Amino acid sequence: MLKHRNLSNQHETGMAKGNINPRTVVAPLAAFTMACVLFAYTRSSIQAAKLNAKIHRDAEKQNTVVRGDGDEK
Repeated sequence: MLKHRNLSNQHETGMAKGNINPRTVVAPLAAFTMACVLFAYTRSSIQAAKLNAKIHRDAEKQNTVVRGDGDEK
């Protein structure tokens, strides 16, 4: 009788083996979606930061060359 009670509790909570319904699918799907969005955001942020740093480095190089000529500021 105890085994039957445990199985019925598992079935009620959606943890029984082979039980696929919207409740058991939504949480993993949401976690996977959030992971994909986080990955894409991280990659694009890193690329944007690298591009921004390159632009600023190039601008600084041009400014130091112009200032290094003496007369021009």
